[in-house]
Amino acid sequence: MKTTSKILLPLLTAPLLLAASCSDEPSGQTSPDPGRYILFAPPALTLQSNSSRSLERSLSGDFTVYGYCAPQDIKDKENISWSNAAASWNDKSGFVTPRVFSEQRVSAEGKYALAGGGLRAWESQSPYDEKDFKYSFIAHYPAGEGVFSMNRKMADGAAASMGVPELTFTMPFSYASPLEMLDADLVPDAMVAAVFDLQKSGTAVKFRFGHLLSSFRFMVNNYTNLRLEIKRVELIGSFYRSAKVNFKTTTPEHSVGTDMYSGTYSLLDESQFVPAQGSAGDYLGASEANNNEGVTLKLLAGLNPDKLPDYDYLGSGIKLVMDYTLYEPGSTEPVHEYTNVTTNFLPGQPKAGVRYTVNLNYLGNEFVLVFLPETDVWEGDEDNDIIIN
Repeated sequence: MKTTSKILLPLLTAPLLLAASCSDEPSGQTSPDPGRYILFAPPALTLQSNSSRSLERSLSGDFTVYGYCAPQDIKDKENISWSNAAASWNDKSGFVTPRVFSEQRVSAEGKYALAGGGLRAWESQSPYDEKDFKYSFIAHYPAGEGVFSMNRKMADGAAASMGVPELTFTMPFSYASPLEMLDADLVPDAMVAAVFDLQKSGTAVKFRFGHLLSSFRFMVNNYTNLRLEIKRVELIGSFYRSAKVNFKTTTPEHSVGTDMYSGTYSLLDESQFVPAQGSAGDYLGASEANNNEGVTLKLLAGLNPDKLPDYDYLGSGIKLVMDYTLYEPGSTEPVHEYTNVTTNFLPGQPKAGVRYTVNLNYLGNEFVLVFLPETDVWEGDEDNDIIIN
């Protein structure tokens, strides 16, 4: 079964200017004219977390753009229907092709060049008034192959070359065994953006990207009179692997597939000591390589459309596994040693674009897991109490 939900992407419009040639190189200008050429401004991000590393606050690399204007002719599918170029996206999305931009790579600063050089001009090859034409742009971050793919959902009467754009994001894992070790650093901070029904503008096109993934990092707190040594913390199970964003309307639909990848995320490279009645001070796996922010897992969260009370938002059979030892303060002789201590890992509904601190609070003979969103406000029932016996 596939779950779906509506996601809101910004609808942007701009003033109208005169048309220009299809695509060529600006000449005699220090800056290209946005009334003649399609230009991009540095994108913005919708920020829901105070994260400074695991979920980006600005793009650190290139993004990919698809651009649309006139749909194909339904009767003669080889021709462009210029008479419908001024139609809204909701009316023509099933019959478009990305002829304005197709997999155009754009830098984080908004700069790009066509394959043959130069910039893309606004449409000017039709017998119609181009100032009324409506353009739509879809973008994903990061650019490059292997993370996102663009497909088409064919409408009735559409040819194979046209159709509703649908982006698929896929996690960079295909392992089938929970014993396989997973590298959390391979997961990109996947984001999507769209601008619909934009007309020729005197300003650059500006995207506002939204995150697709939630993220988690871990902190140990010790509320006993014994010193605590954390030797191993792993997250093991099957995790959601793919998501789709369908752009049939200006309110895109986000769905999460049932396909999964299995494996083990290691959260700790070496033992971490936690004083009696104290906090570890550092997140699990903190190092110079991650700016001492700890190992952060970026995961795809399901949507639970049926509001099931025991829904596993991250996949199936996901468990936190720990090894730890207790000492009297000032002693190196173990009081108790515990291995393969396991519990289900079931956070409340994670929100995309939010990083959560998973507090592993040691109380007596058990750990209590508390999920805290790293935002300025509390977020509903996102705080779970889970007991590790």
